[in-house]
Amino acid sequence: MPIVCPRCGEKGYLVKKRVAGRWYWYVRHEEYRKGQRRSIRQCYLGPVDRYIYVERLNPLRLRGIVDTTRYLDYIESAITFFKVEISHRNLKIDKSTYNRLEKISKLLEETINEIKKQIS
Repeated sequence: MPIVCPRCGEKGYLVKKRVAGRWYWYVRHEEYRKGQRRSIRQCYLGPVDRYIYVERLNPLRLRGIVDTTRYLDYIESAITFFKVEISHRNLKIDKSTYNRLEKISKLLEETINEIKKQIS
């Protein structure tokens, strides 16, 4: 599956590799020479089962790179938990917080408009 590597930011392919009996995620970077694909390097991402432990400890329910809907879920969870923090008065609300929320709101609106153009 082609992806953008979270380590180096270059295009690569997500691969699962077994090492000493355990499974690990890597991004394999390739190039074409004389019409043939050639692996040039791999970026290590971590154990396949690691995200389970991260999810248990984080209210955003972080998931692995193969879950293509994770970013939408992160946004939705972050907003939900942010509202809870505000209602419990655990979060300092000031002009700076307001300005950041305005910036995020505009970014979301721009993204929604881009998606709307793509699906129209």
